[in-house]
Amino acid sequence: MQNLKIKVNALIEGANKLEYLISNKLLLIDVLQKNAIANFILIKKRDKIGVKGKLKFNLRLTCSRCLTEFTKELVEQLDALFLPDDINKKIKKDELSYEDIQTSFYTGEEIDILPLILDTILLSIPMKPLCCENCKGLCPMCGKNLNEGPCECK
Repeated sequence: MQNLKIKVNALIEGANKLEYLISNKLLLIDVLQKNAIANFILIKKRDKIGVKGKLKFNLRLTCSRCLTEFTKELVEQLDALFLPDDINKKIKKDELSYEDIQTSFYTGEEIDILPLILDTILLSIPMKPLCCENCKGLCPMCGKNLNEGPCECK
C-alpha cells in the first residue's frame, strides 16, 4: 500500500516541493480511471503546515442525458492548513469560517494527506455529468441517442 503520510520533522522550514503518483486502487473510487497525480508545495512554519498545489486525475462518467460513457480530465486545486491536534482542543467556536473548513489537524509527527486527496476527488464528481454541453439526450419514445442523428418515431 502506498504511504501518503508526510513526516513533519523531515520537512525543512519554508517551502518543500512534493509530487505523488497515487494509485487508483488506493483511493477506492470506482469512477477514477487512472492514477491521480498530486503536485504540491508544503510550507512549514514551526508546527503549521500549509499545502498548496494541484491534483490531476481522470474520471470515467456516464452522461446523465444520453447514457454514453466518457472520460473527463480534471485539475483541482489543493489548499489546506494542518495544525497540531493540541491547538484543536483549545479552539472553541460556535460557527465555522471558510478558513476553518480548510484546516485539518495532525497528531504526532505525521500528516496524512490521503483524506485531502479523497475529498478533493469526491467533491469534483459532477451530480449530473454531461458528455458535452449540447448533449441532445435520448428520444423519450424509442430511446435512440439523438446525438447520433434523428430518430424515426414521431
